[in-house]
Amino acid sequence: MTNSGCSFIFTKGPEPEVHPAPPCTTTNDAPAMDTILAVLSLGLLGLGMAAVVDGSAKSAPPTPCVDNCESGLEGAAGVLGMAVGAALVALFTTSAVVGY
Repeated sequence: MTNSGCSFIFTKGPEPEVHPAPPCTTTNDAPAMDTILAVLSLGLLGLGMAAVVDGSAKSAPPTPCVDNCESGLEGAAGVLGMAVGAALVALFTTSAVVGY
């Protein structure tokens, strides 16, 4: 994502050591976008968790697999989704808190 952590980049607070002080950011648009992206990332984390649980809940078929066999990638995709989702939740949540 090209705008990840946009509150870290696009918001400015007062800088007392700089004279004259630069203007502060007047809107909460960037932190609001970070909040939205954090919620969407939380959804990705949830989907990853669901894929892991779904993959681990399936038992091996009692007969040899002929059609529509599971490849075992659901669990790996779920773990990847959880990892990426957790990292993005941490990034966007931190960025939103700093921005607000």
